[in-house]
Amino acid sequence: MDIKRNDNKRVITDTLTFGGSPQNLTAATVRFLMKTVPGSANRNLSFAIAASIEDALAGEVSAELTADMTEVAGKYNFEWEVTFADASVTTFPSTGYGTLNIVEDLG
Repeated sequence: MDIKRNDNKRVITDTLTFGGSPQNLTAATVRFLMKTVPGSANRNLSFAIAASIEDALAGEVSAELTADMTEVAGKYNFEWEVTFADASVTTFPSTGYGTLNIVEDLG
């Protein structure tokens, strides 16, 4: 996914699945974690923000990017960290990362 630098009204959405089925997020909390891919930006950045559960039974989540998350162009990896009601934690995706490319704007 590509967005322009300084676009701070962007929402990342995803459906969290396990074994091909949507993960039930009832009574869970979710964090969105994002970090620069080493060497892709002029500095290493990492962010963690609270995410929203849009549909708990369907595993649908979203995170609204903040201004500081989009001010530096570069490639970023992201993942979703879910804490369930029993305090167990699972990260999605379980292998690899989602990717976000923040490209230079003209302004």
